[in-house]
Amino acid sequence: MIDFKIFSFDKLSSTHQKIEEYNNLSYVCVVAKEQDMGRGRNGRTFVSKMGGLYTSIAFDVDDNATNSPLYVLYIGVACANALKKQGIKCKLKFPNDLIYKGKKLGGIICKCNLTGDKITRIVAGIGINVNNEISEEIKEIAINLKAENIDKELLLQDILSEIKSTVIGGEKGRILSQYKNLSSTLNKDISVNCRPKIVGKAIDLDDFGFLLVQTENGIKRVSYGDITHEE
Repeated sequence: MIDFKIFSFDKLSSTHQKIEEYNNLSYVCVVAKEQDMGRGRNGRTFVSKMGGLYTSIAFDVDDNATNSPLYVLYIGVACANALKKQGIKCKLKFPNDLIYKGKKLGGIICKCNLTGDKITRIVAGIGINVNNEISEEIKEIAINLKAENIDKELLLQDILSEIKSTVIGGEKGRILSQYKNLSSTLNKDISVNCRPKIVGKAIDLDDFGFLLVQTENGIKRVSYGDITHEE
């Protein structure tokens, strides 16, 4: 039976750093009320004020390394399903943003530990704006759930439950299908800030978690880069 061991802290530099201390546990969750040095994708600062949900979750797996890009999508589906249980219907912006009412509600980072050509452990960092204040400079693009009366502790339990059933115990095709249904990126004209820059229409996801973009020069596969499009 899968049972996550939860370690709770008032304040940490980073839950993602702290969870590395528990590599001896197969299923572990670290949660903090606030962080000093929260990090998002590409090393960006993730503001982690009191009231938000800040957690890192690690679990052992046995999967092919080629499936690494899928896990951030899987975790996104688990978070969206957990939020739906509390009445919050959010969308997923490729690859790692939770979108609510057209604004960013949270984000996910995901690291796959590899041994040879196998993934042996997933470490996912999740930050969701629950009751934390949104600073003036990002109010146009970010949102919290203060008006929704969300139980933060229950939300964490629901996320862990969804990771057990959807990510660890789920079937790849079904999870990808769920992601596509939740996607705010598919069928949109997008711009990908990578080298070289990619501009086109997001038409699908392939079986390895790459976004397929139809451009003037054919279909491009995208797994990284900042993506912009109308919500």
